[in-house]
Amino acid sequence: MNKYVKSVVCAAMALVICLFCTACGETPPAGSASPAPVSDGPDANPLVFAVVNTSAWIANAVEEYNAAGPERPVELLRFYSYDDLLDKLEAGLEADMYFTEVAAGANSERNRALWDASADLSGRLTTPLAGNLAEAMSSDGELRCLPFDFELSAMVWTLGEELPASMAEAQSLCDAAGRQLYYGVWSPYSLAYGWFYPYLCAAGDEARADMLASFLTQDYRPDDSYLSGYSFCTLRSEAGFGLEGLVNNCPDGWADGVSGSETLGMYEVRHVFGILNGCGDEDAAWDFLSVFLGDELQSLAYALPASAAALEARIAELADIPSTSPETELHARELIENTTVANSPALDSANLSWLSEWTNSPEYQAASESFPDEG
Repeated sequence: MNKYVKSVVCAAMALVICLFCTACGETPPAGSASPAPVSDGPDANPLVFAVVNTSAWIANAVEEYNAAGPERPVELLRFYSYDDLLDKLEAGLEADMYFTEVAAGANSERNRALWDASADLSGRLTTPLAGNLAEAMSSDGELRCLPFDFELSAMVWTLGEELPASMAEAQSLCDAAGRQLYYGVWSPYSLAYGWFYPYLCAAGDEARADMLASFLTQDYRPDDSYLSGYSFCTLRSEAGFGLEGLVNNCPDGWADGVSGSETLGMYEVRHVFGILNGCGDEDAAWDFLSVFLGDELQSLAYALPASAAALEARIAELADIPSTSPETELHARELIENTTVANSPALDSANLSWLSEWTNSPEYQAASESFPDEG
């Protein structure tokens, strides 16, 4: 792909997907910590639905469901934040089900707390999810938190269309091009626990050791700008399936992912829903919650919809925009279909002894001394 075509593709990606991810849904506004019942009567026996940052379409979904006269109507209980909901659950909140935003990042203890409080729904899920999302969200054969929508994050190599075979080769290519390997303020800790964490978890021992060793060669360069010449850059779907403002930095092409890792990126789930362990009627709760994977509500997803059918519909809308190039759609599909990890407890359920051994090593301690608050 020549420089002109590559620049056009990058620009189209950034413009089109930005429109795609901001115009096709409603950002849930902050809610109230007080309960908001939608059905009354002594015999209602409602299912309590705990919702964080509830928006009008969620309240409308509850109203429509209750209007049909179910045996167990639904009562909304609103919370101001994710942490507020989790704190109340730990304090013994009596609720049957939930819909909430979740913590960003791969290794979140808060997400684990919600997972532990939820019932396994793997046997109830019949709606196909996008890409490998169902497998990525599962842990030990269980799927306790169902995704409603998601974004994608990935590392991108910007010195050619082929990934280097190793980080040592990547460093050699950078030296020859007068480029840096990583952004100058990314410390060894932030590289391992941040952007590269999903790649480390999805890599074999040799590739993982190669990555960890390369992090220790990172020098602290606080004067680096985000657009300075470094070769592993970040990509996020909400900013476009392009290179997030790096159009002019990839004249020779780019490649998603990291050599030796089985995933191209990470599904960053934005909102999840599920049934709490204390629910007294899981069948009735699922009867209501299943509508969140239906076409009507999935079409309202702020980010990328989780169901495979809704995602196809969203991509079709994207393809109908005149400025969309075929490369944009292909790039999006490649990322979605070849990502295998998500910000779920599945990433933390594996044996991570290699990570603690690395952070306790003399080599890590020495390399971290030049970074603020890491020495």
